[in-house]
Amino acid sequence: MTSASQKPTEIRALLGVRAFPPLVLVMFHFSEGHGYRHFWPLDYVAARGYLWVEFFFCLSGFILTHVYHARTAQLFTGRGYRAFLRARLIRLYPLHLVMLGVVLLTAIVTRYLAAIGHYTSIFDLTYHTVITPISFVLNLLLIQAWNTQPSLTWNGVAWFVSVEWALCLLFPIFLFLSRGPLWRGLALIAAGIAGLTALDLTSAHGLDITFHNGVLRGLSDFSVGVGLAMLYRAWKP
Repeated sequence: MTSASQKPTEIRALLGVRAFPPLVLVMFHFSEGHGYRHFWPLDYVAARGYLWVEFFFCLSGFILTHVYHARTAQLFTGRGYRAFLRARLIRLYPLHLVMLGVVLLTAIVTRYLAAIGHYTSIFDLTYHTVITPISFVLNLLLIQAWNTQPSLTWNGVAWFVSVEWALCLLFPIFLFLSRGPLWRGLALIAAGIAGLTALDLTSAHGLDITFHNGVLRGLSDFSVGVGLAMLYRAWKP
């Protein structure tokens, strides 16, 4: 059980800063996924809304490091690690499972309507290579964005949850690094920026990277967040 002395101080500034990015991401998905182009004068912002994913991965690294810094010893026990993963899974999995079920139901209903109406379902056209039993299992296991599929599958936006789960599994490594000297935090930030730069230069879609190398994208952002948490801890009054 965590003692009061181990509980990190709440960073109130982070409570409000998380409100705007989701709105931009919604605009992005309407703009790119549905061809909606009526966000003027915010069309430029909406078209690059995917970059706010960097903010969330970075924020995840920052908050987890801030929260678990005082509990490093606990996290490095088998019991503590399992408790950490259980807590993270409780936050990530229920909504993911619900939405995956919604998409599955939609696929079943659409195919049924297509069969009785004598037309081809959209799930037999656009998504015939990704709406498969194998990809469904990968989504259930939250590994669909670990370079395991040739495209986004089922609930496409859940690639973010898949990458977030990978980051949770690897978090103890980052937490161990965060216990070092301040230069290590600067090195983590530099490594993260270098990783993002390399991905941007080698990808045909810039940093709009999801099912392929999405974990590398998340790791780079997460690294920056961990480094910033180290700087915050060292310089806070």
